[in-house]
Amino acid sequence: MMKFFYFLLLVSLLQSCVVYYNTNDMRNSMNNNIAQIEQNYSLTKNDYLEKMKLYQGLESNVLDKNENSFKLISIKKSEFDATYQSLLDEKEGILSKQKQFEKLIEGKNEIKSNEKEWDELKEMKATMKTSSNQLNKLGNSYAAASNNLGDAINNSQYKQIKRLEFKKQIKDNTRNLNQSIADINGQIKTYSQKLEIAKKDGQMNDSTYHSKTDVITKMSAELNKLKSAVKRITVLESSFQLKNKKQDKIWIGENTKSNELMKKIEYLINDINNGQTEIQVLSGKLNNSEK
Repeated sequence: MMKFFYFLLLVSLLQSCVVYYNTNDMRNSMNNNIAQIEQNYSLTKNDYLEKMKLYQGLESNVLDKNENSFKLISIKKSEFDATYQSLLDEKEGILSKQKQFEKLIEGKNEIKSNEKEWDELKEMKATMKTSSNQLNKLGNSYAAASNNLGDAINNSQYKQIKRLEFKKQIKDNTRNLNQSIADINGQIKTYSQKLEIAKKDGQMNDSTYHSKTDVITKMSAELNKLKSAVKRITVLESSFQLKNKKQDKIWIGENTKSNELMKKIEYLINDINNGQTEIQVLSGKLNNSEK
């Protein structure tokens, strides 16, 4: 879980036993604190921009913005934006106070307790302390809002896939399937030849011959279905790549632009799995039937 902390360690601008302040010491202390604030804010800004890019990518690929899952994400996004803006406003307020401080001490090496700037420094000290505490709270609120948005996306129906990895996966699977189809086709041809020789030589009765021939015919039909499905997957995957060629990652899932195409690919994969199972069953029948 991400957590950001904002600390403004203020030098004490007022001590009852001190009758003047060294302005250079105060400036150095404040500059160090501002530098730490800017460093911490830089981490927050990077996270904000990353989450914004993630959300905008999803939003541009969603078909129905009123779909419940996306509506929940949008609510979390609005809360996320609000906390970020509040944090930014508070940070800018502190920077504005820094400028006021510089203007107040301009041309002065020290400020004495009997000078009019003394009371202004007291007031500025109180204001800066309040801002420091508020910035801490806002940092925690932002971290929670960022995590909530991330969780809403990660736990939704929407998922991202890497386009080139998906292409490689389909390519590898279809290559293996084509090799498997070729092997099975070769086995069917070999078995058919042996079947005909056994029938011709009188080593197999008509009933067994017709039974095994029927099994071989069914295996060939299933094999042709596999070939067709593999070709269709290749075509669909090419279409998928063409439509998303400008994107490294693609949003998929119900209610996305790519969902229909992905569903077709999933259906074909399911058909292939069923076809392979059926071929295994038929192969078992072929091997176990009596000669």
